[in-house]
Amino acid sequence: MFGLITLVPPSKPFPLPLSDLATREELHYWLSKILLHTIAQAQPMPIPARPRMPNNLVTFINIILHLHKIGFPAHWLSQFLSDVISDKLHTTAPTYTGGLPVKLSERDRTVKKRKLHLAPWIPDFELILSSAYEMLPIPIFLPTKTSKDDLEIVPPEDIGRYQVKLKQWTFTSKSELPVNNDGNITLLFKSPPSPDITDLAAKVVEKLIWRMRKSRFEKMKREGWFIVPIRSDMKEPAAYGVPATRCKEIVNEA
Repeated sequence: MFGLITLVPPSKPFPLPLSDLATREELHYWLSKILLHTIAQAQPMPIPARPRMPNNLVTFINIILHLHKIGFPAHWLSQFLSDVISDKLHTTAPTYTGGLPVKLSERDRTVKKRKLHLAPWIPDFELILSSAYEMLPIPIFLPTKTSKDDLEIVPPEDIGRYQVKLKQWTFTSKSELPVNNDGNITLLFKSPPSPDITDLAAKVVEKLIWRMRKSRFEKMKREGWFIVPIRSDMKEPAAYGVPATRCKEIVNEA
């Protein structure tokens, strides 16, 4: 879909010699493209031909770990991941937000190198890497701690599980059916609340549950952040925003 990187080469044991693998520049481009497609998905096809897009950032980290198993040098992968979690990634890889299936012309398309804005996804990487840190086969170069928003590797007891009751699902302008239950919901944390974030007194119909670093969440509550579920495929809100002060930590799980 986004260029050819051999993930399962035929009849050769791992690790492969470096001469059989993509160059460092090709690897950087390919991983950047996979990352962009994961966080900025293409427009879905109409129902019933709509494919599900199951990839998330856990899958992305698993791809990086599998590439190390194949034979890509650990320092290549570590440097790339370090740039991601430090929000310093520069790339020529473009986003693709057109319709599916992805056009073949996208395979090698590039744009002018620019810095990606990855700060909104740092809490996700923080949770994933904290959960698996002791088992990672490659070193992780953590960003220099300059603010409380930077990524930290924390022990399990510093990760909280939270829930919030939603007010009302919305129906996006691109939805074909009066339902909003596709598996493409992303939690958006916004500060300060924008004018388009509406807190309506409507019937409670659902709740959301997620995990994140406790100190990060407490900071969001103090600063008056809002939580908004969005459809990552439609690029539109899936429910009305809820202030972080209404969220509760789930304790004493069975």
